[in-house]
Amino acid sequence: MRLDVEVDERYWAHLPGEFPSDGYADRGAWERDVVARYLTVRPDADDATRAAAAGIAEAAVDGLLPSALFGLLFWPTRRPEAALLHVDLAPTLRPGDDPVRELLDGVPTALPPSVDPVEVPGVGSGVAVRFVLPAAPGETPVAGIGYVLSGPQGSVRIVSSPTSTTMVGMLDAPLRELVGTLRFVA
Repeated sequence: MRLDVEVDERYWAHLPGEFPSDGYADRGAWERDVVARYLTVRPDADDATRAAAAGIAEAAVDGLLPSALFGLLFWPTRRPEAALLHVDLAPTLRPGDDPVRELLDGVPTALPPSVDPVEVPGVGSGVAVRFVLPAAPGETPVAGIGYVLSGPQGSVRIVSSPTSTTMVGMLDAPLRELVGTLRFVA
C-alpha cells in the first residue's frame, strides 16, 4: 500500500524517505533541485542567501525522522525560511485511542493544543492540532502543527518540526489543502 499526496510546488517540496528514490539518485540531487527551485523565485539571491537555501535543503534531509515515510518541506516566502513536516504510517487507531496523544507522543505543551476534527476521503477521519512548546525564560516560544488521520487502511501522522508561531500560522491553510489530497493507493 502506498500513500499519495498532491503538492503545490510553489510552496512544497516532497522529500523522499530514502535515496535513491523516484526522480533522485541521491540526497545531493534532491538538495540541488530544491535550491534550484528556490532560485527561480529569487534569481537575484546573493551568495549568503544561496548558502542559506542550500543549508535549509541539507538540514531537511538530515532532520527527517527515521520513521518517516517521507517529508514535506514548506517554503512559503522569498526569504530562506522553511518548515519540515514528517509523514508516517501506523496501524488504524483503535476505539478509545487519543489522536492528540498519538500525534504529540508525550511532548509537553505550554498551552492546551488547539484541536479541530478533520475528514479526508482518501484516508479517514482525525484531527488537526496546533500547539506551542514550552520555552525557557527569555527564549522565543516555538510551535508545531500536525494531523492524525485514521481509516480502515491505516493511520497517517503528519507533524512539523518545531518552528516559529508565525510559520505555523502561514502553514495552517496550505497544509489543510495538502492533507485533503492524501489517499491510500493499493
